[in-house]
Amino acid sequence: MMRAPRGYHPLAALAELTDVDDSGKQQLVSHYGLLGEKHSEVYRLQHFGFSSRPPKGSTSVVVSLGGERSRSVILGGEHDDYRPTGLEEGESKLYDMHGNVIFMAGKTGIPVHVSKGDFDVTVDEDDAVITTKKGKFRVSSKGDAFIASEGKIYLGTKDGSGAVAVMTASGPSSKVFAVV
Repeated sequence: MMRAPRGYHPLAALAELTDVDDSGKQQLVSHYGLLGEKHSEVYRLQHFGFSSRPPKGSTSVVVSLGGERSRSVILGGEHDDYRPTGLEEGESKLYDMHGNVIFMAGKTGIPVHVSKGDFDVTVDEDDAVITTKKGKFRVSSKGDAFIASEGKIYLGTKDGSGAVAVMTASGPSSKVFAVV
């Protein structure tokens, strides 16, 4: 009688992803399974409305349909080096391996956090676009608005150029500027 290796079940096992092909209608992965076993072009099942490409070395679950190793699918994909920790009950984070995070914290809203690099953070909804980068904040709609890091507001311009001080009842504004 042949015995299965310890911790092994003929229907499911852990797999280490070695390559991910995200070019087609289905995401296909290569992975190491049991000792000496390597599979390629295995379908990776994902949740509707969310797609990811796990980095090499991620751990997944391989499910062998009908117990047949040649008919497998991959579920999930997690990498210990990049998974955020310390979430409270009911919280979620969407993250990548570069440190970019969208955090759904329930009580405090949905902060978008870019923790590494010199990146723009853009919220784009139809004709309105909000962009931030290194202390600068720009709102674009049918007209543009730009808020500089020192708190000055520029109306009708993407970068503050061509704007003059807005006239108030007590004279020219030192905070609000507009393109005439």
